[in-house]
Amino acid sequence: MVSGYFLTEVVLYGFGAALAELPGNFIQAGSAVAIGPLVVLALQRIARAIIRRI
Repeated sequence: MVSGYFLTEVVLYGFGAALAELPGNFIQAGSAVAIGPLVVLALQRIARAIIRRI
């Protein structure tokens, strides 16, 4: 993900701007890895509760 963002930003904004965005892109990727599984677990619990009512 980060490499794709980086390459796109190099094309659109230049190397310096793309390089400056790298820390933010890494934070975004790390947050997704940390928060994503928690969201999945919560949605699975909600889905199970809904299915039990049917």
